[in-house]
Amino acid sequence: MATMAEPAVLQSVHAHPVKVERHDVLAMSHHTNTGVRSVHTYRETPHGLFVGRHFTGHPRIRHWQAHLLPELNMVVCHYDFHGPREHDYYLDVARITRQDQVWTVEDLYLDLIVHDGLRAEIVDTDELLAARVAGYLSEGICSRPWPWRIRRCLGWPARTIR
Repeated sequence: MATMAEPAVLQSVHAHPVKVERHDVLAMSHHTNTGVRSVHTYRETPHGLFVGRHFTGHPRIRHWQAHLLPELNMVVCHYDFHGPREHDYYLDVARITRQDQVWTVEDLYLDLIVHDGLRAEIVDTDELLAARVAGYLSEGICSRPWPWRIRRCLGWPARTIR
């Protein structure tokens, strides 16, 4: 039975620790929880870091581009799919830090799927809440003004990434 601290919706969501990825610009490599992949493009911009890499052997995705935006705590992703386009942009709420030429991205669970000109969906709120209940995120992280940051980002991709 669910309690006030753990609503019924969270009981079906498996809480997991924050996913951490590293971008080693000098080594041209992207380190994820599933392995290390070669990156063909890293380009520092006034707002952060642009990344481009192929998705070799992936059943749905052929190529990935991302903008790591530390000031906004966002990673704005654009995927090139093998089949029909599933969405225009995928935004990850993240904590992004940099030490020399290594950028670290801590995925903070909350994501936005943008269908340009149509709608935007906020997804994985259940994962965010489950992570908070499990102690993987602090109250401070969860109480940040994410709606403001999200609204600020929604106007950004269509004007900047193309």
